[in-house]
Amino acid sequence: GEDMRIGRESFQIIGVLEERGTVAFQNRDDQVFVPVNVAQKLLLGIDYVSLIRVKVDSDENIERAQDDVIATLRSQHGIRVVADDDFTAESMDTAIEMLSAITNVLKFFLAAIAAVSLLIGGIGIMNIMFISVTERTREIGLRKAVGAGKRRILEQFLFESVVVTLVGGFAGIVVGSLISVLVALAAQKMGYDWDLVVSVQATFWAFCVSCIVGIVFGYYPAKKAANLNPIDALRHE
Repeated sequence: GEDMRIGRESFQIIGVLEERGTVAFQNRDDQVFVPVNVAQKLLLGIDYVSLIRVKVDSDENIERAQDDVIATLRSQHGIRVVADDDFTAESMDTAIEMLSAITNVLKFFLAAIAAVSLLIGGIGIMNIMFISVTERTREIGLRKAVGAGKRRILEQFLFESVVVTLVGGFAGIVVGSLISVLVALAAQKMGYDWDLVVSVQATFWAFCVSCIVGIVFGYYPAKKAANLNPIDALRHE
């Protein structure tokens, strides 16, 4: 029974719909429904209908309902059989296919960006480990002189490489989560009911990928350290 204003016009609220949330990037909870003739005359200042939404009782009838709508509109618009439609009729299946195509393209670009980022990060890890091996050459020579084998040296540097990548992966998860929080808050202020969801599975795979990157890109520096001649290593300045 309360009144609300839309533009310069006053309307009486006769009911409130149940919350539906965001559908297809549109918040269904901030919409107002008024009679079509009232919207045309008082709000839009037009005498035509620009959009019609049809609800079908079952998925099996979508295609038939779409054909019926097209036939009805062509008849109402006086369109000849050989003439093209002067309107567009789309079903949710078409919209879903289009959205899926866009999503697949975005997934491809995100995967490409992730692959390049992993490659650059892996090369960075390799360089860091090479520097570490160079700076600790005498230490490696001393350890091998007192009995440390190649396997022990290899495992040590591989472990250090994995630790570095895990720390980097953890930092990335924290930063990504913070950015997600900011995006969700901004979306909520814009009227979208977006919630932050940090997937446990995604976090697990992020750590797994970090371990793999550490092992793959840390293996060559670790192998080089393991193959150092202890005498030459002790002479290193």
